[in-house]
Amino acid sequence: MEFIQDEEKPQSKFDEDDALVFYPKTQKSYDKILENIGKFEVPLIKTKNPYWKDKGIFFEDCDL
Repeated sequence: MEFIQDEEKPQSKFDEDDALVFYPKTQKSYDKILENIGKFEVPLIKTKNPYWKDKGIFFEDCDL
């Protein structure tokens, strides 16, 4: 997978079923993800799926 960016506004629209799931292998890795989400002020969003409400974090692609 490759993440790219440019100066153009994307023409996509977020859908509740659009998700990229990360499975960190250690608590340290998970904590680092949380740290970066806070550092870069990535807004968290609520998910419709009850599993993710209890077992993870959900955030929208900030390019949208």
